[in-house]
Amino acid sequence: MNPASIQFLDEHRHIYTTLMAAGIIKHLDMATRQRMVDIIRLEFAPNYISTLWCQPCVIDLVKFAYAQYDKWLAENTGDDAQ
Repeated sequence: MNPASIQFLDEHRHIYTTLMAAGIIKHLDMATRQRMVDIIRLEFAPNYISTLWCQPCVIDLVKFAYAQYDKWLAENTGDDAQ
């Protein structure tokens, strides 16, 4: 996996953690949303499509990104999610 993708996902894990704990996403700007889509397409699912202005779609985007990343971590580093 690209080191820049790993760094981005690690730095933004709090978004996923908050979503899973509180059921909300706060302060997720359009550039961050787009970067998550770009990473998903680069690393996990080349044909991934998401509507970035649709809140339920963004929730699905974040869940998908971190489900795939956590799977990658488990398979490649032996570590579980942080």
